[in-house]
Order: sequence, then C-alpha cells, then structure tokens
Amino acid sequence: TSILFIGNNNRPYFKNDTSLISTAATISGLNGDGTSSNPYQISSQAHLQIVADKVKNDSMTFDGSYLKVTADFSVDNTWVGIGTLSSNAFCGEFDGDGHTITFNDSQQGIFGYIKSATIQNVVAKGRISSDSVHYLGSIAGYTKGCTIENCSNLGNISLNGDYDSVGGITGLVSNSDGESSYITGCSNSGKIVGGTAGGIAGWLGCAVDSGLSSIISDCYNLGFVTDSASSSNGVGGIAGVVAGKIVKIEKCYNYGRIEGNSTRAGGIAGIEHGSTIDNCYNAGSIYGRSTDYAVGGIVGVAAVHVNEAEFYSCYNTGSVSAIEGEDVGGIVGYRGTPESSAHKPATFKNCFYLDSSTPNSIAVSGVTSKTSSQLKSSSTYSSWTSFSTNWGISSNKNKGYPYLKSIPASILTININGGTINGASSYTISLPEGVEFDLNLLEYSVSNGYKSSVTYTKTSGTGTLLNNKFTFGNADGVIKATVEKVLIEYTITYNLDGGTLENAIQKYTVETADFALGTPHKEGYTFIGWTGSNLSAATLSVVIAKGSTGDLTYIANWEKNKNSIITLSFKIIEGDYFIVYILNEDNVPTTQISVNDGVEFSFNVENGKQFTILVCAVFGQRCEYKDNNTNLVTTANKLEYLSGVSTNTSITVTISRIKEVNNYVGI
Repeated sequence: TSILFIGNNNRPYFKNDTSLISTAATISGLNGDGTSSNPYQISSQAHLQIVADKVKNDSMTFDGSYLKVTADFSVDNTWVGIGTLSSNAFCGEFDGDGHTITFNDSQQGIFGYIKSATIQNVVAKGRISSDSVHYLGSIAGYTKGCTIENCSNLGNISLNGDYDSVGGITGLVSNSDGESSYITGCSNSGKIVGGTAGGIAGWLGCAVDSGLSSIISDCYNLGFVTDSASSSNGVGGIAGVVAGKIVKIEKCYNYGRIEGNSTRAGGIAGIEHGSTIDNCYNAGSIYGRSTDYAVGGIVGVAAVHVNEAEFYSCYNTGSVSAIEGEDVGGIVGYRGTPESSAHKPATFKNCFYLDSSTPNSIAVSGVTSKTSSQLKSSSTYSSWTSFSTNWGISSNKNKGYPYLKSIPASILTININGGTINGASSYTISLPEGVEFDLNLLEYSVSNGYKSSVTYTKTSGTGTLLNNKFTFGNADGVIKATVEKVLIEYTITYNLDGGTLENAIQKYTVETADFALGTPHKEGYTFIGWTGSNLSAATLSVVIAKGSTGDLTYIANWEKNKNSIITLSFKIIEGDYFIVYILNEDNVPTTQISVNDGVEFSFNVENGKQFTILVCAVFGQRCEYKDNNTNLVTTANKLEYLSGVSTNTSITVTISRIKEVNNYVGI
C-alpha cells in the first residue's frame, strides 16, 4: 500500500512511488544533487559530517534524498553519528555500494537515529565504543520504521550502560509513522558487548497494537556476543530481546559464542515476549556465568505475554551450558508460566536439539532431542511446513545439518596448531557460497606477552584460500592455521618533569630479565618516588619483573630541597660593646644579641635563606667585617649572606673595631 509523505520540496509523494519526488538540491561540500540518478556522494568523514550537520543544525531530514558511498574510508574517535535524537533523525536513502567504512574508536556508527529510511550495502569494521548513548550499532543506534538490507559488521562494538541496547547492525528496532521495520540479508562477525546485546540488533520490538511489524530475516551472526553491565535484559546471536506482537525473527542462524554474565542468553534471542521465531538454527556455544539466569539453544527465556509467542521449525546443535542451575535447555532455558488468564505461555512446535549438546536439558512440550544422524536426515523434518522450500540438506554442506536456502551456508573448519580461538583448538565459520572472509580478522590466543603470526594452508573441501582470505565454495572446507609466537615489544614512557635519568630502559619484552627503573636527578630537588603504571603511591624503587607485559608510564615525583639549618659563628676581636641584629629576608629583626669584646657568639639560620646582620658599635665605633667565606658580602655596617649559594655548616666572621669615632649607629 502506498503511503503519502511530504518531500524536502514540500510536494507530496508516495513512499513506494518516487516519480513525484523532486529533491534536486546541491549542498556545499558534496557532489551530486540528492536525486536517485545523481545522489549525494560520500567518500570521507568530512562528507558524513556535512550530512550530520545538516540534520542536526538545519533540520534537514534528507527525506526523499539519495546518498551513495563512492569509496572506502575511515572515521576517527570524534565521530558521533548522523541524527542525535528521534526529533532530528535521518530519513533518506543511503547506499554503501559495497564499500567499507572503518571506525577508529568512534563513539557511534554511521547513524544515531534513522526514521523511515533505507540503508543498504554497507560494510563496517574497526571499533565503536560509547558510554554516553542508549542505543548503538555499526549502521544505526535507533531504527524506527526503516529497512536495513545487505549490510555487514566486521568490527567490535561495546556499549557501557545498564539495559542499553547494542547490536552489530543496530541497537534498537521499532516501527513508526505507518511503516514497519525490516532488517534483512545482514550479518555480524564482530564482538558485541553491552547491557542488551545481539549480533544483529540489541532490541527488536514494535509499538503496541500498531498492526505493524518489526522483522529480522535472512541474517546470521558469527561474532562473540556478551553482556558487560550489572543490569541487562538479554544477549542473543540475532537479538538480545524480542518483544511485541507481529515481531519476528525468521530464517536466521548463529555460529557465534553467546555468553551471559549476568543475564539470559540464547542462540537466536536472549529473551522473548509474545513474538515469533521460526525457521532458525543455532550452532554456536551458549554459556551462562550466572546461576540466576536461563540459557537456551534458541532462546534463553520465553516469557509469558498477552500475545502468544511461537517457536517453530528451529533446531540447535551448539553446546548449551551454565555454571550451575536448572534453567538450561537445548532450545529454551526457561518457559514462563502464566499467573492469570490474561497472559499466555510460549508455544513450541517441531523444535529439535542435538542430544549431546545439552545432556540435562529441561523438558518442554514441542521440543525433542535428536541424535546427530537424525538431525542430518530429511525425514526428521517431515512435520515442518515448507521444509523443502526453506531448507536444504547435503552431506558436504553445513556439516550435513540442514542449511537455509536463502543463505546457503557452507562451513569452514579451521584446525589450529599452536594457539586457540575462544579457548578451542578448532574454529568454524559458516558463510554463503561466494562470500570472501578475511582470516586476518580472527584473534588467536597465544602465551601472554606474545602476538600470533599465522600461516594458513588448505587441507580439504571446497573454497579458495588466497592471501589470508577464504572464498566459500558450494560445500564445506577445511584449512589449517599454524600459529607462531612473536614477542611483543612494550614501551616505557617517562615523565621526568625537568629531571634526567641516565641509561633509562625504554623497551622490554616478557622475556627481559628483572630490571630497576633507576633514580633520576634534578638540580635543587630530591626524588621522592615513581608513580604511574601499577603503582598506588610514590615508590622509590621500582623493579620490572621478568614476565611483565604491557606499555608502562612512570612519573618522577620531586620535593624541593628543604633548607637545612646552619650555624654562623662570630667573634668580636676588639671593641667594647656591640649589639648584633639578625634580619630575615623581609628585613624584619628576628634576633638581637649583645656582645662584648672577645666573646664568640653564634646563631642558627636556614640555609638558602637570605639574611642581614647589623652590628651596632654602641660607643660610636665603626665596624669592619672580615670573613672566611667568599659567599659573604660586606658593606658599611651590614653583612649579607647570599641566598642559595652555600651549604657550609659553620661560618666564622671576624668583626674588628676601627679606632675612629663615629655617631651612634642603630637600626
């Protein structure tokens, strides 16, 4: 059905009929005029920023406009996404044309909010991380009434926040303004971490009783999905949470590891409320670290809801386990029981799981355990509606288990020699025929302090291996990964704050013998210790032990030398009577001494502080000063000790009377 909209030129048009759209308009800094035949061209972060500024500052939604990526490019950590609020969402058509956008610790994916938009053919990789948004994905954070198709994420995405939603493609999916949302033909291979996390979407839902759908179809996940927040809704291979009427996940699969630290975990969804999951399978391992939450091969928790949830034509071959607890199931970990007639329990029909994958699975009506041989036999699925339409079985494809015809995956098995992936010495990847997978994206674990250098060789099956990239064939393939350990050289950075450090060690490895940082020097200061890496307080002696790892930073801490107390000794050689005044550096008398001829006297002063001695010849005699230290300066009746030039502990000054009568000298 056509829906009436208003374009940027204020002319009405139907969403599925663009013949009336006339949005031709140039934008400074962008090539193209935004029409389907001449879209705005995007080939840099600067171009994306122009679009973001137009949406945010000029309220330009790009509704009815077309944008096209024309080259691979990267964005840095200043990037915050196009459309920051639902009130200024992006509403246009964005075609990645198969190009890759690489995120370098960026704060968001391409879009923050999209509404009634179409995004297609984008490849995302790199790293996206945020603790300041509620929805995060490589393509969009919040998706409302949109279509996202043929997009893939290869990068790692993390969102720190209780209950916040993160997905490999989009954080949250809902319907809006008379339009349903569709996520189709998308995939994730990156690590996804967050409060509510899914390989494709964090949260899949819809407006209550809207009559509109939110659907994920023909998608798959290969990445590791887990939660990091203390409060979480769920984690799943396709979606963390699936909630609402006419909300569906269909014809999807998961091969990634799904791990619930403090939440529900499932191969397809973590938790489900009144929705439908059908024609899906899981082959990834599902693990629960909490004793309080359920884990299942397809869904962790199937909650009661006013709408009856349905699960049908699904199977699981992946292992399902938890630290302990009873809520572990080959298909569902926990099925809610209604407390009133207003709510309905979830229904399971013709769902199977590999018996060895979950030996202690809970019993649920409509869920049956099968042997490996049974799951590889087409006769097992005779009760599945449209099995021959949706599924295929081949002994040399998907390890002999049913595969989805819409995404006819072949299995690549990697046998690892010298390292592990997720703690295992073998790893499987499931991708459709013709898809190229970059093996450099895999992270191998070796001994601490080393990085891996991997050589691949093909051992059997179909597919092509070239330059560490594997193109999937029409059947399963096997390659060998030979992992060699390479020492990682770590850097030590010093902040000496004006000091110097002789023979400073600036590089080390895990095999470097124990060594001390040494003691720095700074004129006029005393070193009081190092602070920095792995130190909670200033430490004088820091030893880097053999076996240490990681880049290190150390800061030298100083204390200005405190002035020691020195004693000045004086002796009147000849004369009758003197009064000696000691003035501080502010010329304020601090000491008064009465002295007779021939009597030695002394007083303490702080080394490095300037002071003045005034000697008054009481009987009108003028004084002459003679000293044994060149740091003393004499003028008239004043003797000054200069600041900061002596560390002597004793100075003797001879004061002689000159037999010449003068007027009384005082202060």
